[in-house]
Amino acid sequence: KTKNDTINLEVCPLEEKQANFVLKNDNPSAIVECSLKSSSDHIILSETAVTLNPENEKTIMVRYCAKKDEPDISTEEITVTTNCNQEIKLVIQTTRKIDCKEKLKKIWETEGFNFYLFGSNLVNIKSDLKALDKTIGSVNFKTGKQAWSLKLSQIAPENMPIEDVIMHGVNLVLRLKAEGKDDLWVSIDTKNGKLKWKRNGGEPWAEDEYLSNENRVVTYFSLDTGKTLCSSIKIPDYAYVTPVFIKNDKYFLKFDCSEDELKETVCYDAKGKILWKTKRFYLDYLGQGKCKNLYLTDINISDDFQKEEAKQHKLVRIDPATGKVLWSFEIIGIPEAISESDTMLYFFDTYGIYCLNNKDGSIIWQEKSHKIILSADILNGFIVYRNSNGDDKAGGIDLYVLDPKNGKALFKKEFNWYVRWSTENNNLFINDLQYDDQGQFVDVFCIDMKKWELIWKATGRGEARVIGQKTIFISENDLSWFFDGNPLGNAELEECTSGEDRFENDVPKWFGNNIFVKNGSYLQSIDASTGKTKWKLRKTGWPNMQKIIETRKRGAFNILIGELKTPCVIDGIIFNSEGKNLVCYKETD
Repeated sequence: KTKNDTINLEVCPLEEKQANFVLKNDNPSAIVECSLKSSSDHIILSETAVTLNPENEKTIMVRYCAKKDEPDISTEEITVTTNCNQEIKLVIQTTRKIDCKEKLKKIWETEGFNFYLFGSNLVNIKSDLKALDKTIGSVNFKTGKQAWSLKLSQIAPENMPIEDVIMHGVNLVLRLKAEGKDDLWVSIDTKNGKLKWKRNGGEPWAEDEYLSNENRVVTYFSLDTGKTLCSSIKIPDYAYVTPVFIKNDKYFLKFDCSEDELKETVCYDAKGKILWKTKRFYLDYLGQGKCKNLYLTDINISDDFQKEEAKQHKLVRIDPATGKVLWSFEIIGIPEAISESDTMLYFFDTYGIYCLNNKDGSIIWQEKSHKIILSADILNGFIVYRNSNGDDKAGGIDLYVLDPKNGKALFKKEFNWYVRWSTENNNLFINDLQYDDQGQFVDVFCIDMKKWELIWKATGRGEARVIGQKTIFISENDLSWFFDGNPLGNAELEECTSGEDRFENDVPKWFGNNIFVKNGSYLQSIDASTGKTKWKLRKTGWPNMQKIIETRKRGAFNILIGELKTPCVIDGIIFNSEGKNLVCYKETD
């Protein structure tokens, strides 16, 4: 049957209302295929495709998410199209309530395409990166007050579009590219908008692998100063190249060209002259940005890593000046550094934690494991590591805390399948992921890192985030929160369009008395006292934000950039993309 109908709703801005409607097939013999489409992204349907058997019906839930500037009267439509060439219109008629309380207050907004967050400075490239006429500006992200503005044509030719953007410390580094010309690199100090340096040609020295697809000669430069570090470096064809290390005006690159079986680490001087190279020991697994000395292994990166875990290899410390092996140490599998100095080296391999004398490679202490070591780190001055028996049986993971002076175990506990840890206020928080007949749940343990005693334990469904003494558990349909291991409240959530979105931008996040949850393209604010939703804000535009999420400890290049997908929360300030604008809000209560 074909029946047009209307759903009437009274709403306040940023409020969500739900209603149901029924699709019914009265035909005694025909199967009807229905396709559902809404006229606005403010309308969310529980289903967009429905198959109705003969004389059958289906209830569809529709959620209307009111706009922040909800008009007095609004009309939206849901169109149902069938395989019988029928088209049904369902009208959503909304009326704005008279006594609505403003939930979010706009602080500022600005037009832009790409935003980069440096501390409290939000830098805006106010056009598409490929556009030729570009203005770059910076505002305080909490107030919107402009700090500086710069026309790119003042420091660069107008016919060069931006090819790459690099966030390096407090500097915004741009690579501008034009056909037939060398790349132009410019670095802008984001504190004042002044040009820090610019140069023509070259590649930034970055401790990350890249593929060179042609024979060429490369000049590497520093992102700090723009000055040339080394030049005339001959890069082979179709080779994976990694700038590995710099020390005393010597520059080390690792090459891996599988077709020619070229696997070597090469030391150059500033003019590109080869000082020494080694083919036996070539791969810097151990360093990974943590070490200031040069360590190589004889591990073949083309080998299966799982097979490498059981193989015996050599870890060597290299004299950067000569390429001479200072010491050699037998390892099993792939090593990774924990901490390092000129006198001590802490690292782990597949079955051991080691503390070596870094002068001669002799063992100060070692902790052997009969299980595979998954990870290790220094937390509050202690070595924390976890190992696994390699299968999915409960009780498969042990977590140890070691005294770095002598390797003595200060704490040990058996966990189940997956363990994640963090520290705050001299407490160690351990998430132990488990499963039962109802699905996934997590035990969170709070350990006193002075006495190494259990302070509290909390258990909840889904995944867990610990913020101070507060713990948030989130699953597809439920949110619960604890303080010092004691339950405080819970809220029911609608099914998320993308489960991963809820953990983007470091959400769920607790700020004041609110818990912020990401639900697809929505940001939801929940009152921690009542569990009720205060408001929902939806993304309706395209400006995006980025910030540095990790800085290499040894490297000269902040290459890891995290996109903050709006809407998002930073220090209690809410950002949203609306049309061409980035809009900043704060809550009214």
